[in-house]
Amino acid sequence: TITSRTRLVAELAKVREQGYALDREEITRGLMCVAAPITGFGEAVIGAISTTFPTYIAAEGGLDALVQVVRACAARISGEADPSRLAADGDGDEPAAAWPATDAPTAP
Repeated sequence: TITSRTRLVAELAKVREQGYALDREEITRGLMCVAAPITGFGEAVIGAISTTFPTYIAAEGGLDALVQVVRACAARISGEADPSRLAADGDGDEPAAAWPATDAPTAP
């Protein structure tokens, strides 16, 4: 657990550089977490996605794969939050990929 401001600032810089954060049994012994940022317009962080897994997965060499999956999911969600994907009418209410959801007629 990080308990000093200096270590926190250093850890946040590392997280920004590598693009993900790790929880190394800081809450529950035997569990780890990996998280990655979800970004929106201008690369502003608007959320995060994470997964929790038993530490033996990392010990058996699975950490890199989990980091890559979480980062890929965050990138995909970030892409959906990109304003270039908003509806053509420009009102920003609906993502272009979600409207219309089906070919069925919509209610007025």
